[in-house]
Amino acid sequence: MKKKYLSKIIILGIALVLVISGKARISSNGNIVLNNEAAKVEAEESNETTEASTKEYIRDEWESSNANQFYDPIRGITVGLKNYKLYLDTNVDITGPDFSYTCPYNGETIYDYTAIEWDHIIPIHYVFEHGGADWTREEKVAYCYDFEVGVNVNKHDNRVKSDKGPSEWLPEINQKWYCEQWLTIADKYNIIIAPEDMEVINEVLSK
Repeated sequence: MKKKYLSKIIILGIALVLVISGKARISSNGNIVLNNEAAKVEAEESNETTEASTKEYIRDEWESSNANQFYDPIRGITVGLKNYKLYLDTNVDITGPDFSYTCPYNGETIYDYTAIEWDHIIPIHYVFEHGGADWTREEKVAYCYDFEVGVNVNKHDNRVKSDKGPSEWLPEINQKWYCEQWLTIADKYNIIIAPEDMEVINEVLSK
């Protein structure tokens, strides 16, 4: 036993001398690294801790080069996702006097289509931070223009919600439906829901 401790003391002594003499350094995980290996080890440690943070969120990577890709037969023009979905939901000219739409977030009836915005139920920036950063451009665009991951809502609620998860924002009405959509979309696209958001989803669905 004494020999074992003596060996450890000798090793520590040698390591201390090397560090003091500048021939070695102590790495961030507590290991003694010779200077000819130091740069390599430092780079490896840096890569492990910063790999996720090196990817930058760029919204344009999620947008199609042809945003107005949907045909509205009533107006005879191609339109964007929001306007096309409004046409599908109302089957009227959304710019005309017969248009009206009920917002699923607050129950408000809206008569002006410009007061409506398309909301990705799981926000794109949230998706980026919870698995989407590693998606290909094709996968990002597919998510952005998937009818099943979004809904038309009033402009105010969409902007207040922004990139928030359920732990920070829930709609005034249809909260169970909203939380169910989070689970369905997350399952379809393998999106990781944050624990605090999952907790709120479970609370809402258990009511």
